Amino acid sequence: MVEINPTEIKLRMSKAINSFKKAIAINPNYIQAHFNLGNLQRELGNHQSAMICYQKAIQIDPENINIINAISNLLKSFKIAFGSLIGFLGGTILKFVYSIVVIWQYLDFLI
Repeated sequence: MVEINPTEIKLRMSKAINSFKKAIAINPNYIQAHFNLGNLQRELGNHQSAMICYQKAIQIDPENINIINAISNLLKSFKIAFGSLIGFLGGTILKFVYSIVVIWQYLDFLI
């Protein structure tokens, strides 16, 4: 089995991104180029860029099930990430509020 190092993978992905962008420049209605560019952006962790690509593709072909599924999966990943952030912030906020209550009670005791 042939192994490809991470640097080579990034280089290939970068070349693919440039190729899809060139294809879109030539034909802005090339759905597959928008879709594939979105997939690459998602793989690279560029979720906002991926969503923009998917939105352009779905505007061209609103009934394309592959694009609909890609958007759905990306939104699910946003929801999971957002839920984790809210969970983290929720715990942090509760600790902060508790600290304020303790300080308030202490100050009330002094007065």
